[in-house]
Amino acid sequence: MVDFRAAKTKTKTYGFEPENFPFITLREDLNETWNNLGLTDLHDSEREGLVKLLTYSVIANCEDFNPESVLLVKAIGGVPTGIYGPAIFRDGDSIILRVGDNQTSVTQDGDRLQVGELKGKISVSASEDASGKEYPTATVSFVSPDKEIFKVRVSLDIQNDAVTVGELEAAIINEEPIIAFLGQVPGQVLKMNDLGIGEFPIKAISSTMSKYGESWKLHLADGRVVWARGNSQLLLEAGYQMKPNVPLTLIITEIEEYGDGKFKVTNALRERLPQLTGEVNPVVKTLEAQVSEVTESDDESEAEAKQGGNPDRIPF
Repeated sequence: MVDFRAAKTKTKTYGFEPENFPFITLREDLNETWNNLGLTDLHDSEREGLVKLLTYSVIANCEDFNPESVLLVKAIGGVPTGIYGPAIFRDGDSIILRVGDNQTSVTQDGDRLQVGELKGKISVSASEDASGKEYPTATVSFVSPDKEIFKVRVSLDIQNDAVTVGELEAAIINEEPIIAFLGQVPGQVLKMNDLGIGEFPIKAISSTMSKYGESWKLHLADGRVVWARGNSQLLLEAGYQMKPNVPLTLIITEIEEYGDGKFKVTNALRERLPQLTGEVNPVVKTLEAQVSEVTESDDESEAEAKQGGNPDRIPF
């Protein structure tokens, strides 16, 4: 008689948190605030789980698959301070798995998620911020046909008041769609007026040099990125930098449209957690904006570009 217990192999689990990429701390080429790493940049032990995830999820089979962008590393002075691996996001009306600059669709069937050959289920846990306030975190454990497990972070829309540990667990148990709880996939850098009135937690600040000078981008906790302008830009031009373990919040108190597609945004940065939730673009139009269109001059076009008129992408 065959002893199946003796023949059984141990299930291997792959994680994609910072502690799973220790060899990145040896790198001396992290010269930017945000650094894209490819498969060949990783140690063998760090690359193994990503290669299998990319294969089982069929991302590696996509025509536009980019093996040179599978991991995002934030660094200060060349030293890594954050590593952002695979994650589940919302992209419009779809759920996606994002790995670096690569992504593919995820389907939900009841309380299960499926992507390619992988099937998984979300688990929810509670964490606390600096003030002791509870917030939810979520992970999906995907299982391959070979019974290997891949633990992938789930990006939650923290601006949504309904995203609590209880609400999210209830939705999963009731097999309800989870897309409303997910954070939007990072993409183009937004103009600040697109955010609407409200208070928005910031997780990082980066800058971009162009022929118009230096411009700053505010990386929000929900994955969105916006150009700094007005008071926020003034502060960053003066050399302000985020402080370790000190929360930072962008507050927007008024949005005024003064011309065709031109907005004045009253905003500032505050070293605290948000106190108000965002609303959907309650914009005030001036009388001039309502009766006439403003023609942009060359100087105005240049200023617009500096304030985010030419949005670019961050790899995440």
